Amino acid sequence: MTDHKPNRQKMRMEKAIIDAFIELIGEKGYEGLTVGEISEQANVGRTTFYRYFQNKAQILVHLHRTRFEKMQIAPSTRTGWLSPEPPASLVAMLQKAQHKGRFRAMLYQLGKEVMLIQYMINEALIIHFESKLQHCFSEEELHIPRPILARSLAGTFSAMLQWWVEDSPAYSPEEMAGHIYELMGSMVKNALSEGSQIAQIRERNL
Repeated sequence: MTDHKPNRQKMRMEKAIIDAFIELIGEKGYEGLTVGEISEQANVGRTTFYRYFQNKAQILVHLHRTRFEKMQIAPSTRTGWLSPEPPASLVAMLQKAQHKGRFRAMLYQLGKEVMLIQYMINEALIIHFESKLQHCFSEEELHIPRPILARSLAGTFSAMLQWWVEDSPAYSPEEMAGHIYELMGSMVKNALSEGSQIAQIRERNL
């Protein structure tokens, strides 16, 4: 019988560190928070902390990766990628992002690490898109390599979201979600080989 105790212990330790980070960042803000304070709050030693995270930035990125999955930023089905309708999860995410003041305050609190963290989060978003593409489409179906397509999708998503939040254009969360999803869908459709697109049309007509 396989012993799952190490995995359960790993999950408990990781959760304790993440919970401590979330609690303390609300009190102290990101820039003023130290690894020592997180470790003390989580009741773990520094050695244990570094076994799971290299620094506090990695915890923040981990939380974003979890959010990408929970909110289904990238579709997890072929139909989802080719559908003109945005998922309710994307609309909900944009509704939360509409609190522009809070978004700017969060970036300000990141201090000198803001550029590094934005880069790490963007890389995590690219990995998220690539994994969903890999699950839904084979390499033979796409005439644009998945890594390139994933970077294009992530870049479009990030740029559109940042523009909408920072510049306050006159689009509702529902409208913006629809435009973003339409752009992403058109990119995937254009990346599909002609034969694959014909197969998709046949499947929909059956």
